[in-house]
Amino acid sequence: MTNLQLQSSFKVDYAPAHIKKWRSSRTGLQLTYINQSTPVVNGYFAVATECTDDSGSPHTLEHLIFMGSDNYKYKGLLDTLGNRCFSSTNAWTAVDQTVYTLTTAGWEGFQMLLPIYLDHLFRPTLTDEACYTEVYHIDGKAKEKGVVFSEMQGIANQSWFLSDLESSRALYSPESGYSSETGGLLPSLRELTNERISKFHRDNYRSDNLCVIITGSVDETELLATIEKFDAALPTLADLPPHKRPFVDSPVDTHLQLSVLKTIEFPDDDESSGEIQFNWLGPAHGNVTANVALDILGTYLTDSPAAYLQQALVEIDEPLATEVEYYTSDLLRTRLVMNVSGVPYAQLDTVAAKVLELLTAHTVDVVRVRQVLEQQRLKFVFATEKSPELLSTIAIEEFMYGNVDGTDLAKWTQNLDEYDELLEWTEEQWTAMLRLVFVSSPHVTVIARPSATLYEEHKKVDKALLKKRKGAFGKEGLEKLRKKLEDATALNDTPIPEALLVEFGRPDPAKIEFINTVSVKAGTNTLVDSAYTSGASLEVARHVAADAQLPLFFHFEHYESQFITVNAMFGSFAVPEALLPYMELFEELMFALPIQNADGSETPYQDAIAALKQDTVEAWFHSSFQGQFDEVVNVTVQVEKHKVAKAVEWIRKSLFDSVFTKARVKNAVDKLALSLPEKKRDGSTMLNSVYNRSSLSARSMRVAKDCLTLEAFLKDTSALLESDEGLATVLATLNEVRSQLFTNGNMRLVVAGDILSIEKPVSVFDVLVIGNTTAVSAIPRTLAALKPESDVRGKAFLISAPASDSAYLIAATKIPTDYLHPDMPKIALVSEYLQAVEGPFWRGIRGTGLAYGANIHRDLEFGNLMFDIYRGSDGEEALKVAHTIIQGFATGETPFVQSAMEGAVASLVNTVVNGQSNSLSTGNGKILDVVFKNRGGDFTTKFLGQVQKLTVQDLQDTTNKYFVNLFDAGKSSIFGCVSPSKEAAFTETLTRLGYQVSVETLEADHEESGEETGEEETGDEETDSEDIDSDETDSEETDSETGSEASDGE
Repeated sequence: MTNLQLQSSFKVDYAPAHIKKWRSSRTGLQLTYINQSTPVVNGYFAVATECTDDSGSPHTLEHLIFMGSDNYKYKGLLDTLGNRCFSSTNAWTAVDQTVYTLTTAGWEGFQMLLPIYLDHLFRPTLTDEACYTEVYHIDGKAKEKGVVFSEMQGIANQSWFLSDLESSRALYSPESGYSSETGGLLPSLRELTNERISKFHRDNYRSDNLCVIITGSVDETELLATIEKFDAALPTLADLPPHKRPFVDSPVDTHLQLSVLKTIEFPDDDESSGEIQFNWLGPAHGNVTANVALDILGTYLTDSPAAYLQQALVEIDEPLATEVEYYTSDLLRTRLVMNVSGVPYAQLDTVAAKVLELLTAHTVDVVRVRQVLEQQRLKFVFATEKSPELLSTIAIEEFMYGNVDGTDLAKWTQNLDEYDELLEWTEEQWTAMLRLVFVSSPHVTVIARPSATLYEEHKKVDKALLKKRKGAFGKEGLEKLRKKLEDATALNDTPIPEALLVEFGRPDPAKIEFINTVSVKAGTNTLVDSAYTSGASLEVARHVAADAQLPLFFHFEHYESQFITVNAMFGSFAVPEALLPYMELFEELMFALPIQNADGSETPYQDAIAALKQDTVEAWFHSSFQGQFDEVVNVTVQVEKHKVAKAVEWIRKSLFDSVFTKARVKNAVDKLALSLPEKKRDGSTMLNSVYNRSSLSARSMRVAKDCLTLEAFLKDTSALLESDEGLATVLATLNEVRSQLFTNGNMRLVVAGDILSIEKPVSVFDVLVIGNTTAVSAIPRTLAALKPESDVRGKAFLISAPASDSAYLIAATKIPTDYLHPDMPKIALVSEYLQAVEGPFWRGIRGTGLAYGANIHRDLEFGNLMFDIYRGSDGEEALKVAHTIIQGFATGETPFVQSAMEGAVASLVNTVVNGQSNSLSTGNGKILDVVFKNRGGDFTTKFLGQVQKLTVQDLQDTTNKYFVNLFDAGKSSIFGCVSPSKEAAFTETLTRLGYQVSVETLEADHEESGEETGEEETGDEETDSEDIDSDETDSEETDSETGSEASDGE
């Protein structure tokens, strides 16, 4: 008889998913299975955690879980096996939960790893040596290290982190876990012991406090048998000590009785702008209707330039902010958060009061709030059709806060009845909800002010502490610390026996069921026919061919969906180089302008935005396609499949019928200028800036849209707008850019979704035809904008950024730029080998606390192979270690190991399958391969075939041919963002290595430094597909919410 008792089973009404939940009557272990067809199986192992201090016990334990278990004692065995099983692991720690993830291509590999992963969760080794290296230590140079310490050190002085912490302290009582910093504050991490972490594990990692959530396509019988077998080896409920559910069984927190206003300072020598965070406590988690209503209200108030608070604070002459953002945290009572960013320093107090006044005075516009409601429902349906991720999030919340009998799971996920109920709400009901929560309820307001004084104090304190540590330990003490770290690292890194890895076997990649989409071309698309599928595509091809043809480039990607996505893409090389900075204004304005109607009347931009929201699921104007090809301008509109004509209409309106006005342009210029200080506070943004501006000419969009390039452009444009003549010049230039960019010969139309549902898939676009174009211009590549190699090679470009406590670095060397070059599979495999979880970089750099992330990337648009350091606590040493690692493989002193190479191959398979986890991402991947890279729709199959034929000798030869050049000053370049306190040391080190070093300093008064100025990566586009040309692990991608969410162990 099974111990797993079925609690719930139902089909989701609005998504292609069926959900079941079981609970073990023997141990209390919970299992939720979300059955949704996809080649990727995802596991989420959720532990409810309540920690009432800032020790960081939940976060540090999350890291230590991966260091070995009683039955699998070797550090990294889980991840090394994962690499071989087409899998990747990760984890995050939030204020109320730690969730471990397993993502696998196919069920077979997932099933192999599932019991091993669970063993790590319930029976981790938790050694003192692992705690020493992973959490906190002082090295032989008296520097503070540790993976967790480095992670938290990188964000400890960030404004958002400090604001969130201060808000939590005010919202909740000191006895509440919600008031603590579960990531760990630096003073607490210095004192945290392994014994304390182990006790936290004993108290919380127990079967009745853990839920296994699995999504994808699995063999349900095999799943239940695997869980049943593991469950049988766990202690029974009767054997476990008494346990209260975190937060659910805790005393009711009545701490917030009156509104609170706090002001904090964060270190930054640019004092031009700050930010404000507002917090409210909403209804109980299980009150679905009320929580959805508050989500809708928050969106209604903030979501677009036409939203109430944006209109009052942002879309005005002399903006009082650059952005108003709203989000919720799903806790026992929902936490409602509103952030107002880019507020001029002198206006911070005024704006804090004004927001509350605006909320108090507002009567909800019931027409618009219903439009928002309908659009948010569509977005939710679109997201759940694409991926079961949202459903897994709700399943985690249900485990955390739902009834133990499992009945809440269906209430919270089966249907969207609450949206229907809210559609019937009146103006009075919506306004009453707004006033009840946002006006009448006590709230917490935190004003964050930048402080140059505090910044200078921090620099002095850091230097003093280092000096103090050196003096306290002395030469002999530091040598003992060096030896202690060396011994701990050696023990942690005990090699995994090759025979043990082979014993586990490998899953069969042939069992992975890939998603197929159908590609069809039309119009002026002259790409080779072999790039487009036949046979199965005949029905779609005939449907497209039966329609009247137009002189436009078409690529159709067909798959079953309720939605259609239209991309109208244009090459930026059509715009003169000198006018490229205007593209940032286009991106800011194109869906937020008045519309000139055919009868000569004009639709105000607020009404145009409201109509756009009503007709579409999403619409945005951005650079790149799926995060690649940044010289392409992309207008993307997503609609329900019966509204394709509306998508075309909005593309037409935005491109050709929109009207540039003084008010809209001036507002965009002012907002962009206000946003610059915030961008300069981000180390990754500044690294990208110095990399782009040093490597590329002004011909590139990456340079034209860079925040440091824009600084001078915005200042000049703002001055022009002050006079009638200058205004006329700016408006004329914008229209000139429009006429040069948006031509049929420069446009590619890519349409993805259910193409058979479009009655006239080609002629529906006839309103976009201007003239009779017979050809389309080439897709612009960033390569064409590269500076001469002599301007870059052998040089190091540093930017000294006051707000960055960590080091962010790139070492770059040249590789071929042909996407079909025969060396590409070899370079990809060596990259994956080096940066694998528990691979050479992981153990040598992250594992020793030198940096939070160390990865290899290939950027064929630059022709660069890049090694990068993310959040480096000791960037100089990280570079040295990376050089030593690569040199060892090149010389053969460190041999490439066959089993690790097989794991790297499997990791590439996992990357490919994750890029094809749903129809949308599969289609986008094919679009990249066919339209942009000209390597055919079957490229990934051929690529994986080539990779699997490579030998250990191929890897060593490739390392010698390309990778050793990364640290050869005669063949590489270095780019870095470092704090001013580390600038001199970096300059000395890089000069000694043979690089010619130049340093650019960010000045608080924004005066030009005399050098070219440049850009941060654009982040407006939602990327749906992973790509094998972008080799990076997850180590730096999922940790951005540390604090309110401290992540990630992997």
